[in-house]
Amino acid sequence: MILRFANSSASEPSEPRAAVELFMESQKHAADRWGVVPQVNHSDLAGQLAKHLLFDAFGELPAEVVDAAARHDLGWKPSDDGQLAQLAVRAPIPFPAMPGEELAAWKLSIEIAESGSPLTQSLISRHFSALAQRPGPGHEAFLDEEVPRRTAIENRHGFKAEEMKRWAGALGFCDLVSLFLASGLCEPAWFPLTHPAYRDADKAPRVMLNLRDGKAQFSPVVFTPGAEVRFDALRLPGNLTDPAPTSFTVKLS
Repeated sequence: MILRFANSSASEPSEPRAAVELFMESQKHAADRWGVVPQVNHSDLAGQLAKHLLFDAFGELPAEVVDAAARHDLGWKPSDDGQLAQLAVRAPIPFPAMPGEELAAWKLSIEIAESGSPLTQSLISRHFSALAQRPGPGHEAFLDEEVPRRTAIENRHGFKAEEMKRWAGALGFCDLVSLFLASGLCEPAWFPLTHPAYRDADKAPRVMLNLRDGKAQFSPVVFTPGAEVRFDALRLPGNLTDPAPTSFTVKLS
C-alpha cells in the first residue's frame, strides 16, 4: 500500500532532493494522507512508464522489461486486500512500514512471475535482490537462496550479466518514478538513471523531475514526450469506511 497525498504545487521553489528520500519521508505521515494506491496499481503504472522509456535512457529494451515492471509488485496484493478489508477498524499502513511482510511479498511476486518468461522472472528477482542489499530482517537469507536460483536460470538461458543489470536498472528506475507519482509528491526531485538500490547508483547520471498541473517534466527527457500514463487510487474519507475510486492521468514531457 502506498499513501497518496493531496497533489498541490509547492508554495516556494526548492532545490531538487533525492526522490527516494522524499518518498520514504512522505510515507511516515499517515495522518496527512489523501488516500492510498494499491501496489498492483503502482506496478501497472511502472509498466506504462517502462513502455515509454526512450532509447537514450536505457538502450533497446525487450518487451519482458515492460512486463517485469508491470508485474513486479503483484505479490503485495494479499497484504493490500487484507488492509482494505480492515479499513473500518484500522488505518492503512504503507509498505515501507511493514518490513515483516516484504519478504513474503517479494517471494510471491517472483512466484507469480514464473507464469511468464524466464527473463521476466529473472528481472523481478534481480529487482528484489537489489533491494535486499540494504539491511533488513531476512535479507541475507533471501539473497543466499534467491541469487543461486536466479543465476542458474540466467546461465541456462544464456542471459548476459551486463544486459541484465541494465534492464533491471530500467525496472528499478520506473519503479521509483511510479512510487513518486503515485504518492502525489510535487517537490522537485532527482532520480539516478539506474536502479536506485544498486551500490553504484550514486555514480549514475541524474534525471530531474518537476511536476506541475498534471505534467511531469523530466530533464533530460527520458520518456516519450506527450505520452500519458494513468493510475487508480482510493480516496479515503476521515472515517475510512467508504473509499472512493479515483483515476489520475499524468502527461510526460
